[in-house]
Amino acid sequence: MKQNYPSYIIAGVLIGFLTGCSESKFVQCQKIFTTINSVEKQTRTLANSPDLKNQENWLTAAQIMEKTAQKLENLQLSDPQLKNYARGFAQVYRDNAAATRTMLQAWTNKDVNIAIQAQKQVQTAGQEEAKLGEKINDYCRN
Repeated sequence: MKQNYPSYIIAGVLIGFLTGCSESKFVQCQKIFTTINSVEKQTRTLANSPDLKNQENWLTAAQIMEKTAQKLENLQLSDPQLKNYARGFAQVYRDNAAATRTMLQAWTNKDVNIAIQAQKQVQTAGQEEAKLGEKINDYCRN
């Protein structure tokens, strides 16, 4: 005797299978955190270098931040809120990279006004990063 399963059971199984294939919020959060931790580790190493006046180190830090911004934007994330957070962090790293380049320009030109501008850029980016950090931590915890 053949048993007919109602279509809603089959649909439920298919939906469960399909949603089971997408990455969990936890995994997507970890992708972002891993990317952020990587850039922070790399730039901290450069910032703690005994040769702080080496402009190549600062240029390398700017390049690392720009590459990280690109990585964040290219992360495969299905959660729309996490996509927004990743884009927000990407912008923070682009802003920090731009500020670093502005600081290098100030150094080269010995221009205090440009240095002050760069410092303000870094402070603004830092404030935005702190806000984003709190928001993503809260979101990923729940």
